[in-house]
Amino acid sequence: MAQAQPVLDISTELIIGDKMTHTGWVPGAFFDPGPAGANQIWDFAALSGSAFLVSREVLPSAGTQFANQYADADYCVRASAGSGPPSFNYFSATDSSVLNFGLAVPGVFREFNLVPFARIYPLTFDSTLKGSYSGIRINNGQTSYFKTNFQVKYDAYGKLGTQENAMRVQTVLTEQDSVPLSGGSYRHIYGEQEYYIWYVAGRRGMQFWTSRYTAMQVTFSAAGDTLSQVPLNPIYVVESVLSGPVSAPEVRPEEADLFKIRSNPVAEWLILEVAAHTAATNLKVHICDMQGKVLRTMYPPADEIALEVYVGDLPAGNYLVQVTIQGRQQTRIWQKSP
Repeated sequence: MAQAQPVLDISTELIIGDKMTHTGWVPGAFFDPGPAGANQIWDFAALSGSAFLVSREVLPSAGTQFANQYADADYCVRASAGSGPPSFNYFSATDSSVLNFGLAVPGVFREFNLVPFARIYPLTFDSTLKGSYSGIRINNGQTSYFKTNFQVKYDAYGKLGTQENAMRVQTVLTEQDSVPLSGGSYRHIYGEQEYYIWYVAGRRGMQFWTSRYTAMQVTFSAAGDTLSQVPLNPIYVVESVLSGPVSAPEVRPEEADLFKIRSNPVAEWLILEVAAHTAATNLKVHICDMQGKVLRTMYPPADEIALEVYVGDLPAGNYLVQVTIQGRQQTRIWQKSP
């Protein structure tokens, strides 16, 4: 039976406090993700060969090991697998996007996205996002420079095992990585990664993914002559969710959102829409920095639904807005544009 096209929205993103465990393995060849299109049926129950567990935990950025290097991030995903060092992936979120500022692994490498990788929501079936990001990697004191072009496409939907409303997203990354060598020579790595991630509407976090990475390493002399070309061994990875955040329960009116941000980022006026069911008496609005320091406070008139807060004098960056109505309180992140 055909199903309606599910929409991939920001509710599938992990939030602070979430923990997930995946089982993963490195197969001998690329795992076939199946065709694109509508009403697919994916059943990966027969897959075996688990080699490692991956644990992911979403933490506030403040206090994590690389927080100072990723000052614009407000949360990070700490991932660990096996006996190696954990990775720290830094993000910030708005009501309709997630920005990835970079990734760091203690003692191994650090990359910083000069133009943050953006996931924009909502994403409907057959829609595509394209862009690029760049930065540096530091590997045992050796600095390299990279630029990555990406294409993200919501290319299929259907049923994943027993889970309805599954959505598959294909991502293709092409990367150039340049490393200066002694004597003025340098090394380029031209890589391509293709991966597929399955999400399920109403559940946070990826439910299944498979990827392959292929690359060519080329060494140039100081004069620009090619000294060597070496294809690198391809890398294949598969991960399947073992445990993770469960679907949110049905929201009763008294538990629903107190407010929404009408547009984000903003330049001068932050516009908030207060939910009509709250009957907004005893209303208070705080504008705070990312450490929670209150920068300004408003006490709007009772029953006012649309609130306008002037923020044009604040420096560009991420902030918090906190709304309190009849003792209930909710906080959201918003972004001040230059």
